[in-house]
Amino acid sequence: MIRRQSEEAAGTAGPDSRAGQLRRGVSVIVVLLLLLSLFPVGKARAAEGALLQLSLQAGSASATVNGKPVTIPKPF
Repeated sequence: MIRRQSEEAAGTAGPDSRAGQLRRGVSVIVVLLLLLSLFPVGKARAAEGALLQLSLQAGSASATVNGKPVTIPKPF
């Protein structure tokens, strides 16, 4: 028991020990969080090139998108 505690404190515990399992679990969580944090960056970069301009008037059935006229269909 004392040897096990001293190995955990020194960081020399084997991979099957409780400290080794905890360290492995924390490492997996950190890697997953880093991978998940990269997804929003990719979506933001994909939207950088597309710049749209929308012009419309209240009550009108037509609009202008990037200088081209578009008709707005009435709902139901």
